[in-house]
Amino acid sequence: MAGDSPPALNASGVSLTLVRKIDPPVVEGEVVQATAIWLRSASQAVVSYNMVGAPRLGAIDYITSINQKNPKLSSSIAFSDSDISAVSTDGDWVYAAEATNDPAYPFPSVLERSQVQGNNLVLQDNARLALTSFAATSTMTTNNAVYATSGTPAKYSRLHRTT
Repeated sequence: MAGDSPPALNASGVSLTLVRKIDPPVVEGEVVQATAIWLRSASQAVVSYNMVGAPRLGAIDYITSINQKNPKLSSSIAFSDSDISAVSTDGDWVYAAEATNDPAYPFPSVLERSQVQGNNLVLQDNARLALTSFAATSTMTTNNAVYATSGTPAKYSRLHRTT
């Protein structure tokens, strides 16, 4: 993990500044790329990763102290059969929008939930929900629902958080 900050990028009135750099996970010998970030608080984040092209590989990192010079990787989950497009969290669960190779699902698009305990992701009681499409592309949580989008054909799903 590194904390160097190059100059800000300023294009069309939008200014972006690199705040922190975090080394991406290696899954089955392959470096995966970051796809999304969801801030749990001012100092905690959940980051998703996928593989460019084949094979489908992904990861989810739970990072603390993101506002410090050296962020801390608290927990990570690697996926040897799925690209992770996006993540969201309600504090108790992390929801992942995925494209999976798991033959148990009629389409590659799934929404998966993993439990958060303290600063750790745990697979106990995790669950996957089949969506229709080639890939789930985004997820968002609110007080009582989880939302997910999936690609072609474009689908928008709303699930009660007890699901």
